Amino acid sequence: MLKKFFIVMGVLFTGLIGSCMLVLGSVGIDAAGEAPQNKAVAAVVARDLARAWNVNDLKPHFVSDALRQVNFDQAQQSIDPLRPLGALRNIEEARQTDFRYEKKLGGVINKTATIFMVAEFENGRANVTVRLMNEGNVMKLLHVNVASIGNVRAKREQA
Repeated sequence: MLKKFFIVMGVLFTGLIGSCMLVLGSVGIDAAGEAPQNKAVAAVVARDLARAWNVNDLKPHFVSDALRQVNFDQAQQSIDPLRPLGALRNIEEARQTDFRYEKKLGGVINKTATIFMVAEFENGRANVTVRLMNEGNVMKLLHVNVASIGNVRAKREQA
């Protein structure tokens, strides 16, 4: 009798593990499939920010919930020291470092992704981290962080 109990429990446990692997595997496939699109969105955000280093230029990219919560005056003050970096020239490296997939009651699906980039600007390099969140079927900006790498070169004076 005890032997049958352990056999049944083993079958149930194996089924449970198999189901979990199937669900987690499909999320992993989804994350890998969406990474190129997420990197492209992050690159556009970085390029638009570096155009004039004005956080108001990012308003169209923000998730509506985040847009209501951002204090744009404070955000601009934190971005102003990065203005000497100049315009974005090249993204040397971009990788999706995090992807989360959450299904809520009623079929609502929340996806978040974190993209880390090493970017070359006119006067230096910086690490750019962009957090994205879905709004409907579109990934939009939730948070952006720019940290310069080393010293920012002074702008060259035109002769």
